[in-house]
Amino acid sequence: VWQKHKENLILMERYHFFASSCHQYGFNNKSLTELMRDESESEGALATILNVLKRVHAKFFDP
Repeated sequence: VWQKHKENLILMERYHFFASSCHQYGFNNKSLTELMRDESESEGALATILNVLKRVHAKFFDP
């Protein structure tokens, strides 16, 4: 994906919400669904990447 624009990609940790993802990638800990909880709304992986995307958007569209 985007071989000529790798500098535009934002790398983040693999997100393991479902048990199948944990098993597929060899993680021995329980998934969020198995724990019957969600990640931190303000500090979780999805919240963190959302903040990054908002900052990028603001710099691009609201200079």
